[in-house]
Amino acid sequence: MYRSKMVTFLIVFLLNASFVYADDLWNNQRWGGPLYKPLLGDLNGDGKADRVVYHRHTGDWGCWITGGTKCSWDAQDWGGIGYQPLLGDINGDGKDDRVIYHKCKGNWGCWLTDGGKCNWDDDNWGGEGYVPLLKDVNGDGKVDRVLYRKSDGNWQLRLTHEGSIVIFDLAKDWSNTNNPNGVWSYNQGTNPLPFISNWLRTSNPAWAYSASGKGHIPVWLRANYQMTQEVEEGDILVHSTDPGNGLSMETANVTWTSNTQGTAHISGNIWMIHDIRRNNDWIISFNGTELSKGNVYSGDVYNRTTPFNFANGSGGPNALIQNVNIGDVIVLEVIQGKNSPAGDFVGVNLTITVYDSITN
Repeated sequence: MYRSKMVTFLIVFLLNASFVYADDLWNNQRWGGPLYKPLLGDLNGDGKADRVVYHRHTGDWGCWITGGTKCSWDAQDWGGIGYQPLLGDINGDGKDDRVIYHKCKGNWGCWLTDGGKCNWDDDNWGGEGYVPLLKDVNGDGKVDRVLYRKSDGNWQLRLTHEGSIVIFDLAKDWSNTNNPNGVWSYNQGTNPLPFISNWLRTSNPAWAYSASGKGHIPVWLRANYQMTQEVEEGDILVHSTDPGNGLSMETANVTWTSNTQGTAHISGNIWMIHDIRRNNDWIISFNGTELSKGNVYSGDVYNRTTPFNFANGSGGPNALIQNVNIGDVIVLEVIQGKNSPAGDFVGVNLTITVYDSITN
């Protein structure tokens, strides 16, 4: 009697053990490596967690569906050095999607599991010192983006929704033909600067009053070659006004005049491009009211890789969120610092993202 029960028990145990093993084919399997970050998410909506790996340097993604098959984006390169991978259901279809976040620049990318980008792909929000999180905050079945700043415990939230989003990016919208250029104007004071085809004989086109001599600064330009290790091709540079070279002391600024209405999120950063013992102040204002400011100087901790994030300016991140109407103006000024012997060059990234945009 005892032996019969034992045999029955062993048969049931073996059947159950076999079942568990069949459902867990990747137990003890080797897949990934030292530079891969592991993630788990439901990629096909079957309620089971699937495996994902992300290579921190190359941006190589791997995915293995529980049950033994690869997903459609296995072995795809997207991201790379500086980007942190995350998974979450962005569009509410029950499948986790891929998200990357650049830990220094605050650049976000999103790629839906079934293909296509979300409406906040390439948004710049956050930066150095912030921890990105994905979670459904409002219970609509879609993950929302959350940032947490370790230094002061500051929390920020952006809900995922289907409303219209318009992104204005200073670098991507740049023109060497028109000034004003749509919503952007490259100015000294309130005056748009004229075009110079060969500024200071650098073969670089620019917006300035003259190619050399008196009036060659302030200048706004987009670098058409790698000038230094702190300036890559495509970077936006501005040299602040100083009394030795400018026609007047009005400040160098870029002005954005809204052609839409909604909630504007201002993001970006700034850095000195070389160390010649000078400094610049920066100020962001909205319809003439100062929102935030800061200073960059030769030998400071900022550079092209880890620039001064505007969210860390005097007004904090919340000051850079404003409700805008058509005709409202946002200005970024770059000004020779009080103790600086002259003005100087800085690199600038500036993006204005308008949510729930309505354009007449």
